[in-house]
Amino acid sequence: MMNKVLLLFVALTSLMIPSLVNAQSTDPVSSQNDPAAVAAAQQLIKTTKIDVLGPQLFSAMLQQFKKIMSEANPGREKEVESIINIMNQEFSRNMPDFTNQISLIYAKHFTAVELEKLNQFYQTPLGAKTLTLMPTLMQEGMALGQIWINQLAPKIAQLMVQEMRKRNMSLPKGKGNNL
Repeated sequence: MMNKVLLLFVALTSLMIPSLVNAQSTDPVSSQNDPAAVAAAQQLIKTTKIDVLGPQLFSAMLQQFKKIMSEANPGREKEVESIINIMNQEFSRNMPDFTNQISLIYAKHFTAVELEKLNQFYQTPLGAKTLTLMPTLMQEGMALGQIWINQLAPKIAQLMVQEMRKRNMSLPKGKGNNL
């Protein structure tokens, strides 16, 4: 179950920040962004409904957390609900800053003209269909990814152990590590 919550969080993050690696290594606020590109990026956020989809995905993630927390604390559902509400309020309070940061990242990587073309695309029937299907595509992709990694992980772990032993390297030690 925690894997599903983690996958949901990853999906939320990857949906909202297309260039997560670059976002972590650079500060979009300090970069010189074209004001027209920033404005076009802010419009793109509205067009793609990232400002709406983000809270929806976070709410879904919170429901998973709520279930896990309730199972760990039987009979304390009201307290769990209170904690979930606090988390949701904090997320909501910070969402405008987050979407602003996203617009700066987009403006850093796209010109105003490119962003305007993206806005135009998402207003076409195909663009609207893409936006409508995106949550379904992500959900199905995450489910496939979970199955795929569960099937592949043992083989990859075995290969890692074999290669490390061939090289006379120490295996990592950690919680739950039975290598």
